[in-house]
Amino acid sequence: MDTAIGHIYIYYIYIFIYHIYIFIGQWILKDALEQEINKYVTHLTETGTNIIAPTTDENMSDVNSEVDDKILIITPVEGAGEKEADLIQQSIRSKNLPTKKLFKKPNGDVLLQCREKRNRQEALDILKEDFGSKISIKEDKVLTKLEFTVERERGDLPDKEALTQELLQDNEIDKYVHDSTLKVLITRKTRRGVVVIMLVDSMTKKFLSQHNLNKIKWNHGQYSLKDHMYVKYCFHCQGYGHWKKDCRNVAACKRCAGNHSVWECQNNVHSCVNCKKANIQYGRNYNIWHMAHHRDLCPSYRAVYNRERNRQL
Repeated sequence: MDTAIGHIYIYYIYIFIYHIYIFIGQWILKDALEQEINKYVTHLTETGTNIIAPTTDENMSDVNSEVDDKILIITPVEGAGEKEADLIQQSIRSKNLPTKKLFKKPNGDVLLQCREKRNRQEALDILKEDFGSKISIKEDKVLTKLEFTVERERGDLPDKEALTQELLQDNEIDKYVHDSTLKVLITRKTRRGVVVIMLVDSMTKKFLSQHNLNKIKWNHGQYSLKDHMYVKYCFHCQGYGHWKKDCRNVAACKRCAGNHSVWECQNNVHSCVNCKKANIQYGRNYNIWHMAHHRDLCPSYRAVYNRERNRQL
């Protein structure tokens, strides 16, 4: 009995000594690290080197760079022919012009965004030479949606117009971005806080990304920005690309893929109707054992999300 107690005492003594060594090691390492940092900062100060460059007009000049911030909306004139939009896309692609976006809208218009401003002028020359009066061309800003979340503790937000002005002022956007666009579209309350969705042009997005480190300032706080994305899907058939009110398909359960609504489902085993269809129709090897539209588990949702992301951004 005494031997066992002695072993316990020795064990606790070892633990005590071990923690003392750890504490002393951390203290010595922290002291040495602080000394090295102080030496480095002193060196930078003596040589006149800035650790972080201040925000100036000079280092903001690259925001208004040669990156194309306009999109061309090409509309075939009436009577030009149904295949005119396809011919427009073929003409641009055949010239190997560097483009970011080139696709046909359902109404027959063709949207074209080039990588640089000089490429846009080249595209205009090509279109005028190949199609002339068969098309009309309109230039517009490239607009995207961004979102950020304000925590509940920050209190209520002002109305959309006032919040837009405060964001422009707090981030000095008008000072550094020529002809900027920033407009708050929606403020939506969630459990985490208030989600703010805003519309910005490409130069304002670049400014916030590069010089604000993908954050936006408001009311003495900084909030992380991300692209606002949405995927259109139906709550009736669980398919993508349409809403429930426009659905003509057979009902499908979101939970088990059965031919009933989710409210009538009594099945405890989750199964995705979209991943099942993808495996059968397109030979995919998707995991089907999850609910439809699951953001983390559903391969079909991720595929549609990535396709919509490339289209919307």
